[in-house]
Amino acid sequence: TYSVLTIGTYDVTHSHWLHELRIPTVSHLYPTAQRRLKRQMDSNWCDPVTTGHFRVTTLEEPPFVMKDENGTSGEDRSGIFYGFLVDMMNLLAEPNRLNFTYTMSEPPDRLFGSIDERAGHATGMIGRLLNCSDDLAVASLTITAERQKYLDLTKPFLDIGLSLLATKASPEKPGLWAFLDPFDRWTWICIVASCIVCAVCLVVLHRLSPYGRRTIEQSDGLPFTFKIHNSLWFFYTSFMQQGPEGAAFLSGKVLLGGWFFFCLIVVATYTANLAAFLTVKSFPEGIESVDELAGQTEVQYGTVVETGVFNFLKNSPIDTYRRMYHYMSSTNGAIVQSSMEGINRVKNGNLRDYIFIWDRPILEYFAGQLPCTSEVVGNSFNDGGYGIAMPRGMPYFEDFSLAVLKLRDEGKIEQLTRKWLKAGPCAGESSDTDGETEGEKANISQMAGVFVLLCIAMGVSVAVAFIERRVWHHKTSRKQMLGLSSPIANKYAEESVIRLNEGE
Repeated sequence: TYSVLTIGTYDVTHSHWLHELRIPTVSHLYPTAQRRLKRQMDSNWCDPVTTGHFRVTTLEEPPFVMKDENGTSGEDRSGIFYGFLVDMMNLLAEPNRLNFTYTMSEPPDRLFGSIDERAGHATGMIGRLLNCSDDLAVASLTITAERQKYLDLTKPFLDIGLSLLATKASPEKPGLWAFLDPFDRWTWICIVASCIVCAVCLVVLHRLSPYGRRTIEQSDGLPFTFKIHNSLWFFYTSFMQQGPEGAAFLSGKVLLGGWFFFCLIVVATYTANLAAFLTVKSFPEGIESVDELAGQTEVQYGTVVETGVFNFLKNSPIDTYRRMYHYMSSTNGAIVQSSMEGINRVKNGNLRDYIFIWDRPILEYFAGQLPCTSEVVGNSFNDGGYGIAMPRGMPYFEDFSLAVLKLRDEGKIEQLTRKWLKAGPCAGESSDTDGETEGEKANISQMAGVFVLLCIAMGVSVAVAFIERRVWHHKTSRKQMLGLSSPIANKYAEESVIRLNEGE
């Protein structure tokens, strides 16, 4: 048995189709679903609008479509709706453009909608168009290949991409040993070791140099001798810019000159790093990319059911997105019923509670609104665009698509973007994207130069001590040969006489 399917009416006089029926390709569907969808399309095929008044289905999603709490929105043709898309529709409806009127309403199920090819029916705004209940779908509706199989979508009026909305990290409280943070562990070890080595070196210089066998008189009049414990205390106090003046002999001065320069660099570096650690807040690590999100299960994430984002993750050939879909579909509470539910869940949660996947313009808008508890992280992915949807085969489809392009060319869309998608009160606040990063500890490789200079100073001081000793012996022997005496020689002579007398 064969049946006749009317595909349109052809006007022979004017040589054009009055009403052409376009049936989506459904050959890949299951037979039962194919027949059901075909019967639906045959019996409920939508007639084009001839009165100039369009029934528009939409979905509330700030800042594109919002409801007036008082039930009116002034001069807007939409009644209780306002926002980016309402202003855009008003521009399209102007007499010098498409010249039409419209009314807006939401689908009863409050869904963007999807087509169940197995069951042969559609839901949400998509179902309203296929059932001819509405003439246009104007919302943050992403242009996808699946939707274009059954509907006509205009050229994109706004380019978008997907991104992640996460709870903003709170700064960590400084620990008990935060004052040690400016240097890493090995740098502190080297500083302490340098103090000990220099103290020992100064004691050796005092024994080695003939000019270093005297005591140093302090400000309180007490003598200060360079024994090992006194030498350690001297280097510690000089590091803290306290203590006695230092050695009076040349080799000791060379060593202390290198040590004082060492202290100057170390103290200046420590002070600068400490200021950075105290003024720049430290934040715990969070998810920064889609790959990081897909590679973990500690932080729950999800998107809105029966949306373009949901279907993209479901049907993507990329392993990362497939793993994300399988995780969301198998985890209770990961998938939400509306974008506002997901956004509020992020804003009212903690850092590792939930991450919401959605269109970046919407996420950036809500991240900029009070309370300032969320931020958009990572780069955009799956770039696409928003379009106006209508049933297939409408004669005014090209007119709408061309009018949308003209709005973009004239800068009208840019004006609406600046008006509705402008930065909110929280736009200037971010945990780590304002050019401030956590202070980095100075490591031993960064401080190696000053330690090398200190080692050179110690080597030079030892060489000078040997030279001093050689010169002193030369002067002493020369004076003895000339029969001259010196206070030091007389002192040693007297001591020798005393020893001889005691020995006798």
